[in-house]
Amino acid sequence: MRRRKQDTMNVPVREPVESGDRRLCEMLATLYDAPPGTAEATIGLLPFDVRKALVGHALIEPVPVDGPAAAEIRITERGWTTIAECARAADRRQHAAPVRRGVPTPC
Repeated sequence: MRRRKQDTMNVPVREPVESGDRRLCEMLATLYDAPPGTAEATIGLLPFDVRKALVGHALIEPVPVDGPAAAEIRITERGWTTIAECARAADRRQHAAPVRRGVPTPC
């Protein structure tokens, strides 16, 4: 039996930080201190559309969408860089004190 070429998810989209995709960036920020295997396993648990967006951002390698076995998720170098950028952005948001009537209030 001839095997057919596996399709892959690949959708062109902009970087999460540049595009202002805050939810995606916040999710990626949580992976910053995680070991690679843990981060990749966590991404594997995300819904298909989120993983598709990550492939589109070139943050993970394209994943076969058909076939008998689950594919391993691999975070690219660009992915690790973006995770670090998202963590820095989340840290800046967390430390930005909201201002009420000109007086900073605790978060």
